[in-house]
Amino acid sequence: MAPREDFYYLFLGRSLLERARRTAEGPSQLPANVSPRDALSLRPDRLTRLSRDDFLTLANAVLLEARRLNPLNTDHSANLGRLHQAWAEMTADPTLRSQRLAQASEYYRQAMTLSPHAAHLQNEWAVVHLLAGDLEQAEAKLRRSLELDQEFDQTYARLGDLAREKGDWAEAEKEYKKALTLNPALLQARSALALAYAQQGKLAEAIAENLEVLKRAPNDLQTRRNLVILYQQTGQLAEALAQARILRDLTPEKERALLDQLIQELEKQLGGS
Repeated sequence: MAPREDFYYLFLGRSLLERARRTAEGPSQLPANVSPRDALSLRPDRLTRLSRDDFLTLANAVLLEARRLNPLNTDHSANLGRLHQAWAEMTADPTLRSQRLAQASEYYRQAMTLSPHAAHLQNEWAVVHLLAGDLEQAEAKLRRSLELDQEFDQTYARLGDLAREKGDWAEAEKEYKKALTLNPALLQARSALALAYAQQGKLAEAIAENLEVLKRAPNDLQTRRNLVILYQQTGQLAEALAQARILRDLTPEKERALLDQLIQELEKQLGGS
């Protein structure tokens, strides 16, 4: 009805990317040179037969059309960067993964040309460099982001991730704390801070941070797993057992075997309680 409305293509492209995240790998059903019209003409029954790469290929075609219709809209270049970053993270082949990260970086360069003062895009671009293993460029982007906005919590969280990649856990702790000072509800930074504590042997602090995460995300499986390990390491076996039992209830049935074994071992150590 409105074939030249670029934002419709933008939203369709995002939807196709999210569908790709929820779709298994498999043989491609589509040619590499699909067009936006191909995405619009797919019947619902055909969608169920598409593979992850098919949805990503369609998303790429649709987002390129959005940018063709409105090339000065920063969102379109940024979304192409996000797509290729996600595509790279789903790619097992190292050469292809590297190519997709390079393409993502190029799209972010184009986006930053259009919006040079967008701190959040600098941060996203830095993540692409991190994934590519280019820590120097990642840091340069994050320092530029700080020049643009010193109160943006995500920048400090990304600096923590950078320090983590360098193995500097004390620096990572400092940056994650800055992020949480600005935004205490930033769960990703709080989980990362817990890991930084654990890596430095600050197990009580790591437990406290994981418990804070659970207050806001009680069904987070990884946090429960972390607490089981930390409680075991600190000799708090009753607490480890309690977390393991909760974790078992949250875990899909087919993945419970190892947890059942762990629960039995903890019960034995506690005298069958």
